Amino acid sequence: MNITTRIINEKMLINFDNKKGLSVLICGWMLILCVFLSEIGIFNSDFMTIGPSNHTVFMKTKIDTWRKWIFMCIFTILSSMVHSYICDCIWPFISNTICDHKESVLPYSKNDCMFIIQVYYSYHHVFGTVQMFLVITQVDFLVLRMVSELSISYLTHKKFMENKITMIK
Repeated sequence: MNITTRIINEKMLINFDNKKGLSVLICGWMLILCVFLSEIGIFNSDFMTIGPSNHTVFMKTKIDTWRKWIFMCIFTILSSMVHSYICDCIWPFISNTICDHKESVLPYSKNDCMFIIQVYYSYHHVFGTVQMFLVITQVDFLVLRMVSELSISYLTHKKFMENKITMIK
């Protein structure tokens, strides 16, 4: 990196190497999005209701009873937790072990590695389709999904960081 580029990067409001700063920027952007959505009336729409209703529809099926709504909540929580765990464990293995050109040794046979990859992508497509419908159904399912994924992500990443030391306390 030449001196001009380094000076420009140091003077920029956003330093792309500072992940903590970028995380604060993301929080600010989410706040701006909430203000925008509020201004256009999203928070007064049918999407923002909680519980069963005639306008709550998941994959063209009305979620209009408490029984259906509770099943949807259980499904949302469990599937989101499984998804988060799979993405936190399998994707890094595929990306950092199987696909990394610097890695020359595979911990499984090539057929087993291909099986893991195909299962991951098959699951990812099925789950992606179901989750797309889920998150546009109603805000309560969106919140349940977010809380479930954040919970599992916290636990898995805490485990990943368990034996690591930090440069800054």
